[in-house]
Amino acid sequence: MSSSVGGPTFHEDPEEESESVKFFDPPKVVKNRRVAAKKAGNVMLAASEKTVGLAQLATHTGTIGTTAALVTGAAVSATGVGLLAAAGAGMIVSSTLAARSAYKTHHHLKGLQDIYNDRKNLGGEQGCKELLSDGTDAETKYSQGSHEIIANEVLPYIIRQKVKKRLFKIVSANPIGSPFATLYAVSNKWGKAQRGELGKSRNAAAQWLGAHFLECNCKLASRIIAELHGDEKMNALASSEFRDLWPELATKMKST
Repeated sequence: MSSSVGGPTFHEDPEEESESVKFFDPPKVVKNRRVAAKKAGNVMLAASEKTVGLAQLATHTGTIGTTAALVTGAAVSATGVGLLAAAGAGMIVSSTLAARSAYKTHHHLKGLQDIYNDRKNLGGEQGCKELLSDGTDAETKYSQGSHEIIANEVLPYIIRQKVKKRLFKIVSANPIGSPFATLYAVSNKWGKAQRGELGKSRNAAAQWLGAHFLECNCKLASRIIAELHGDEKMNALASSEFRDLWPELATKMKST
């Protein structure tokens, strides 16, 4: 069993939390218990319930209009401050990739916020159980403790990362602001590397999420991963080893 966990830190509005999450030390070695549980028929993988189809994204339907609203005057909430990125709609056309990324990040953010708002219904005995060695599952102190960390620390962290990424992509969609966004990304990465902080929180969040996903039959963890990676990829990741799973999860938690 993984390391013990302490009491959770509650975040009423994860988008407005300004301080970085101080994670408990995540587990380092985790066994994928889903194989035995799958044979016993006790594994549930909750769909992400996306409202935006892949065909819509592929054909750009709604992309330009939605991103234009964000870039040309819609208030963007990030750490409690309303941010405005001014740019003309014509500029978006010349920055299509950044605009599409901003659009997709915006919808991921909405999906994650919906999951956060529904987190109480995705836990408890009906929503989260530890996968036991005999292939059965049961609510335990470990499943409860690690679930609280996912709900009240990891998920708010991911949401804040998406808030920052959305702002970064909005600025990048403006040819005038794009060089400054790039400069910020490079300098921010360099600064974190110099302080020994580069990827530290992101890796810890990914390790907690990965461990909980492999060790517990949890609707919340499944919903988060499905929102970040898609339902098909989530099902594939369910067969992963922990050492391969958490780096994959970490790639979707970057802020730039």
